[in-house]
Amino acid sequence: MQLAFATPSIRATCESSAVARRALGHERARVLRARISDLWAAESMLDLPAGRPVPCDRRARRMRLPLSGGFCLIIVPNQRKVPKRRDGRVNWERVYRIKIEAIEEPNAD
Repeated sequence: MQLAFATPSIRATCESSAVARRALGHERARVLRARISDLWAAESMLDLPAGRPVPCDRRARRMRLPLSGGFCLIIVPNQRKVPKRRDGRVNWERVYRIKIEAIEEPNAD
């Protein structure tokens, strides 16, 4: 998949082990790096070998990808024309470009 990042700080956290360790701690930074590698290698969100993405809303416009300790990545499609199912939900199997919107802490809702 192709990845984009909502902010420069999210990009830095996702791409730099040192920045991630300072922001998240050693264990969460390690899991974050593994999830980012998985996302780069996957053809769609459904191909991820670890971590089960969970829809954030009924239309599945945003997905939550668990890291560790309650932290998670918030992911949205980043395509001009977002593929949809007949029921209006995002068809994540056909999404090949995503944007990481946030790295959420536990109870951030």
